[in-house]
Amino acid sequence: MKAALPPVPEQRVDDDDDDAPRPVPSRTPARRRHLRAGRVAFALLVVVIAVLAWIPGRQFPAPNSHDKLNHLLAFTTLMAVGWRVFPAQRLRALAGLFAFGVLIELVQLGVPGRSAEFGDLLADALGLGLGAALGALLDRR
Repeated sequence: MKAALPPVPEQRVDDDDDDAPRPVPSRTPARRRHLRAGRVAFALLVVVIAVLAWIPGRQFPAPNSHDKLNHLLAFTTLMAVGWRVFPAQRLRALAGLFAFGVLIELVQLGVPGRSAEFGDLLADALGLGLGAALGALLDRR
């Protein structure tokens, strides 16, 4: 006795080509413009943070009492923006920003009125974690 095979569904024939490639959302012109503008903003943030970090201590207008908070906020912002504008390279952005934090501390060794502190790197790392969490939270919306 032969087992009955299920019927073959009829194939729909129409003018709309369902197999045609659709644009990937990250490759649409609007998305590319958005990413490009975000990456420019990210680069400007990096430059501003570097300049503020490397101004000699005696010339810096703000009191140094909020140093760790400044590091935390700067790196939270950098990572949150980086998370959004480098969606395919988030781990690289994280590693690059941590290296940027190390570079800031190394350069500060030679800046009058500034010092390199391990606590600053810890604040940077915490900021990177918070920024990644914020970026992931924004992705869910």
